[in-house]
Amino acid sequence: MKTTRKIRTVLAVVIALQLLAAGVAQASHLPLLFKGYYAVTNSVFVDPADSAYLQIRVGGSGAASQIGRFTISTTDQRLDFATGLQTGTINMEDSDGNKLTGIYSGPSAQQPDGRVTFGGQIVFHGGTGPFVNVSGSVKVDGWARVNPETGTGIGLVTFSGWLRGAEVEPSKYFSLVESIDGRVDNPNFTAVGEGFATRIGKFRDENATIISPLNGFVGIVDGKFTAIYAFDSVWTTPPGDELHLTAVETVSFATIMLPDGNPVPDITQPSRAKLYQTILGGTGRFAGAEGVVFGNALFTPTGTDETGALIIDGKLSGIGALTPRR
Repeated sequence: MKTTRKIRTVLAVVIALQLLAAGVAQASHLPLLFKGYYAVTNSVFVDPADSAYLQIRVGGSGAASQIGRFTISTTDQRLDFATGLQTGTINMEDSDGNKLTGIYSGPSAQQPDGRVTFGGQIVFHGGTGPFVNVSGSVKVDGWARVNPETGTGIGLVTFSGWLRGAEVEPSKYFSLVESIDGRVDNPNFTAVGEGFATRIGKFRDENATIISPLNGFVGIVDGKFTAIYAFDSVWTTPPGDELHLTAVETVSFATIMLPDGNPVPDITQPSRAKLYQTILGGTGRFAGAEGVVFGNALFTPTGTDETGALIIDGKLSGIGALTPRR
């Protein structure tokens, strides 16, 4: 009897360990929230041999949870003029050279302001390194503006969905609030802010506009004069640890229509902005960290200084994700 009990006890322990191992393996394959953006900075439109299609070669960069910063490229993307459907292979390459590959498909439409808007989804089917066995999909929302004289374009794309893969690590999500004092000396924008973010703590934010092909007028979007700017930031915590970021933001102003029909922004009224930031790395406890930040801001003009530069008060809130590099 004792021997039988011992055998049963051993079998029970073995079965329990097998179930635990199976549970751990299953947990490692649970879908993870995957959220990010990318700015299209150097797309080229090529007329193919078949006039029913427009061939598009896309290049740009952005950031996402689970990946951190990445560059994006396509070589076979095309637009079907008859259906308005865009399709193509999307390659996202992280800063370690690992690639996440997916197939994009979705509708597009020409807008009155000259932009092309598009949606649809990207279905992922593997890649290299930690993404070799990845699966998942994201919904896509974006726009592009084409220069017909040069056949080039710029754009901004956001996406949200999920990824599944044994080697894909969960990101550390955080939320933030910030108050900033800014100065706009056309077209440059500089600001200093104070904020707080979960997982990060208190931080001082210093940023400035940088030269970028994205700077400029986007169009009249939902009745607002909308422009896009690029800027760099440094967040410094009281111990002296830093996070380094680069970003683009779309700013929407109340619109004034001149007698000749041209729109101009009314900079005397409050403006709203959407911020898309890439965490490039850092120092101290943030060394090697990358990630993404999505923010919403309200900028309220408070007057001008002695040089005529516009002074603004800003309020910012947002969410982000820290992704450790391997």
